[in-house]
Amino acid sequence: MGQTSFAPLALATVILGGIGTVLALGATEGPHTNGLLLAGSLAVWAFLAVCWVIVLRQARYDAWARARMRYDRPRAPATAFWKGAGVGLLIAVGAAVWGNELMLRGATDQGRGAGGVLVWLLSSWGVVVLPVLCGALWAKVVGTRIPPPR
Repeated sequence: MGQTSFAPLALATVILGGIGTVLALGATEGPHTNGLLLAGSLAVWAFLAVCWVIVLRQARYDAWARARMRYDRPRAPATAFWKGAGVGLLIAVGAAVWGNELMLRGATDQGRGAGGVLVWLLSSWGVVVLPVLCGALWAKVVGTRIPPPR
């Protein structure tokens, strides 16, 4: 266990923050607002926020462990990954159902196109990738919890 470095996250912040900003500015260009670009911008910024939360929790856990001379790695319970994966699977299936509704009953062509993209992404690889990602993130969050004082 060493000093927590924020250097990789600084680079990710510059790159992902720039991508999110470009998407947000592109969404407001022209006479109409492009909701798909705005949603993509918010998704990029949300992912960046989750990365920051995990790194800050790890730094807080490292400081706590150093103060108590605990040098073992933080460990999550065995069920933490599966709880996160279950939530990720529910999110993927819910988003696919919502995309299907948008595709069938969308008010505009853009809404139908966004629904088609959601269904295509989440039915092909999102059902596998999203649960694994959510499970790994939840295991990391649970593993860096500071135990209550005894």
